Amino acid sequence: MEVVEGYGLHIQTTFLTGGSIGAALKVFDIKRPDIAAKAKERKAGALETKIKAKEEVIAERA
Repeated sequence: MEVVEGYGLHIQTTFLTGGSIGAALKVFDIKRPDIAAKAKERKAGALETKIKAKEEVIAERA
C-alpha cells in the first residue's frame, strides 16, 4: 500500500492494471499443438530428404 501511495497511484488502479497485464501476458502462453506437430513433420521430412540426397552422393562416389 505504501509503495502504491509513494507513486501517487490509487490501490484500485494498481489492481486493475495488474489484472490487465496478467491477461495480456496469457496471450503469449497459448500453445498450438496442431501447428507444432505439423512443423515437426515438415522438419523431419526436410531432414530425411537431405539425408537421402547425401546417401545418393556417397553411393555415386563409392
